[in-house]
Amino acid sequence: GTWVAGDVSIMLSADAFSGIFSYYYRVDGGEWTKLDGNTFTAVLENSHYYEFKATSNAALDSEIASLTINIDRQTPVIRVAFEGTFGRWTGDGASFSFSTEEDSISGITYYYDNGNGWTEITTGDKIDLKESVNATYRFKAVNAAGTESYPSDSYIIMIDANEPTITLTPSVTEPTSEPYAISLKTTVGEAGLKAVYLNGTDITGKSYVTVSSNGTYVFTVMGNNGKITTKTLNITNFYVPVIEVTSIDFGTPQRVLSNEFGRYFNSQRTVTITASTDSVVGISKIKYRTLDETGKVIKDWEIYDSAHKPVTPSCFRGYIEACAFDANNNMSKIIRSEGITVDEIAPSVPMVTAVNNSVIYDGGWIAGDVNFTLSSTAFSGVYEYQYRMDSGEWKNITGDTVSVSADGEHIYEFRSISNSAIQSEATAHTVKIENSKPVLQIVANGTIGSETDKNVRFDLYAPNVLSKVTYYYNNGADWVEISGSSLEVSQSINADYIFKAVNAAGVESYISPAYKVIINKLQPVLFGVETGCVDEESKIISGVTPGTTDFTKYFSVENGDFEMLENDETGALGTGSTLTVKNTDGSAYTTYTLIIYGDVNGDGVIDAFDTSIIALVVDGNYTLTGAYKTAGELSSGEVDAESYAQIKDAVVGISEIPQ
Repeated sequence: GTWVAGDVSIMLSADAFSGIFSYYYRVDGGEWTKLDGNTFTAVLENSHYYEFKATSNAALDSEIASLTINIDRQTPVIRVAFEGTFGRWTGDGASFSFSTEEDSISGITYYYDNGNGWTEITTGDKIDLKESVNATYRFKAVNAAGTESYPSDSYIIMIDANEPTITLTPSVTEPTSEPYAISLKTTVGEAGLKAVYLNGTDITGKSYVTVSSNGTYVFTVMGNNGKITTKTLNITNFYVPVIEVTSIDFGTPQRVLSNEFGRYFNSQRTVTITASTDSVVGISKIKYRTLDETGKVIKDWEIYDSAHKPVTPSCFRGYIEACAFDANNNMSKIIRSEGITVDEIAPSVPMVTAVNNSVIYDGGWIAGDVNFTLSSTAFSGVYEYQYRMDSGEWKNITGDTVSVSADGEHIYEFRSISNSAIQSEATAHTVKIENSKPVLQIVANGTIGSETDKNVRFDLYAPNVLSKVTYYYNNGADWVEISGSSLEVSQSINADYIFKAVNAAGVESYISPAYKVIINKLQPVLFGVETGCVDEESKIISGVTPGTTDFTKYFSVENGDFEMLENDETGALGTGSTLTVKNTDGSAYTTYTLIIYGDVNGDGVIDAFDTSIIALVVDGNYTLTGAYKTAGELSSGEVDAESYAQIKDAVVGISEIPQ
């Protein structure tokens, strides 16, 4: 029933009284098959169940005989999977996993050879190597039928599982101040020693190291197998005497600020240095040196003499460094003083920039504030600026700017104070500020609100103005500057006058109420329109159509008006009526007499009454005078028969009398 790699031959035998007729077989419960003879060869691969029986000549069957036959004809092909380090030393293990190219029907057993012959792997399809070994491994697979694969490739395995060790032996264990040796002894496995480190520094090959101070010393041993061992040695037996500089003193500063060199002095400083030690031999000397603000040495190490103490320069910004020594020449740490500044020189006189409304102030009168910006220099730096007004108390300025706004003309003085508390000389600036509106007062002399032919004078005052004041008027066009403080209006005008006052700083008063000024100094002039005629010499007007009642068609007045008055005798508008020319204020200026030629009775028309009057005059029975006589003096210039004829023709409509 074991696995075989080839065919299996089977011989059958049975006994019967009648003799054996034939043998039969079947596979895995299948159909019975008759055999020729009494032999059978099993050739089916894998595991099969075979049954056999015999039949006698009397046609009787024997009991069934059975047999399981296992045939595996495969040749295994081994596959190896490797995990680990190949061909060089390692402290870690190596692992091999095995498989075959095809699944085996009979099962596989794996073997390894490391130079000592083939050995069965009892851990199935995997083997782990953890122990130290230096060998070449190869592997094979063997199925249950005994068929072997070809051996695998060779694997060089170099495992050193040993941890490296180090033994440290100090040569001195008592308190000491001298350096001493620590001996080193290392052990490693077959892979050998790779390196030894002390606090990260390679000391491979050394049999000892020298230490000179207390501390933690870390030794690291590395083997070629990658294994690392660390060992720490705490050294605590070194003794160092305590020596220290206890103070570097410059005295009391004038000012202390929170910056690197913020201890400010305004005179050279004498330097006092003290030191102490717990050493029984005591302090033997103190040394010092001088450094500038960058830390650069400007005066190198010197022995400190308490009887002749060092003195700083008069302008100095920097440090003093000092160290102390005991009698065994052990030195303290170098101690640096606080940064100091020594400045004996006053700051520069401040440069002052004055600005009003973003424009450099030129010293004249202005409105608004004047902003001063100050600039000064000092070796120790400027601590603050101060100002005062009109020799008053000095006041501090926050930053380097100050704004002033007091009305009036004032003298402002400025000075700077250095960080070493020294004052500069003062600089003075005069400022003229006027922010108040002028209060305008007006006295009007003359007629306001009605017409006049007299001058009108305005007297203006602004009693609250500190600077110069300028007055302006506006009568409807634009503002006009007044020369002085009075305005006299002497020309003919009809306008509203308003006024304002402006101080030298440009601040304007409120605009005054309006003053109505009506001055008429122009004489009215009568002139004819269309046929109207005016005789200025005789004060006679003519050229009017008889019967006219609207005289504006014939006459007009410039710079005035006129009024037509009826004839006092006739009550009509005719010869003898008067035209009164009036000024613009309605007062009478002059009077003209109306002549209508042919109207000799003053009723305004030419009719039979006029013919009758002319007839009486021609006959010597009546006399015309004044305007009536002129109205009858027609073409001949006399009141005569010709005048009678012309008037008569006009009455009956034959002709018209020219006017």
